Amino acid sequence: MGVAVTVSTKVSPHDTMLQATKGQDLDRYLANGRQAAALMKSRCDSPHRILDFGCGHGRVLRHIVAEWPEAEVWACDLDPDAVQFCQQEFNVRGLLSATDPAALELPRFDLIWVGSVFSHLEPFAWHGFLRLLAESLEGVMLLTLEGPYVADCLRAGEEMGAAHETEGLLADFDAHGFAYRDYPYSKQKGYGITLVSPERARAAVENVGLHLVAHLERGWIGRQDVVVASRARETGRA
Repeated sequence: MGVAVTVSTKVSPHDTMLQATKGQDLDRYLANGRQAAALMKSRCDSPHRILDFGCGHGRVLRHIVAEWPEAEVWACDLDPDAVQFCQQEFNVRGLLSATDPAALELPRFDLIWVGSVFSHLEPFAWHGFLRLLAESLEGVMLLTLEGPYVADCLRAGEEMGAAHETEGLLADFDAHGFAYRDYPYSKQKGYGITLVSPERARAAVENVGLHLVAHLERGWIGRQDVVVASRARETGRA
């Protein structure tokens, strides 16, 4: 049996994944991070340098540092408060991200986690950040996408913040396997809803020189697909 790890339950009051007034959702919040860590562990047993790209206030990061206490862990996000919280609470290296992939430099990592980032990026940033992360990867990367399941949720009437754009979003997805629309309320330009089909995801991964190890439909939080990609071709795991 493995040794149980101790995970911090301290949550920032600014954490949009769990607002301070919704403490009753802490179990689900922690479960989502625990599931992400389990996905990573199933693909990379002993990473030395790990990146949580789009770390937020540490929903997943807290589980990474607990699972791999000897690893050098980096927290990267656009929100300075989030990066600072992760540095102080989890004793990791912080890196402020950028909206333009050309403005960001990354060291090399053997494990990269990208949760709920590529589900919100406009096409230029989507492809630019994928290339940037691929160039920084020496081992395995796991990134989450919203694909056919989320498209079906939209068809069924689910409100995701851009209802007036749903028809066009779905038309683009059906025609091209990739679709994006801005959130009308977002202060950040180029931030919205992105849908990507498994076929387009594979093509994008291969286009930046990576090997698609697996595409796990609804593999994270029962909603988002998980793309597993590696620098070199893996065998023995599917």
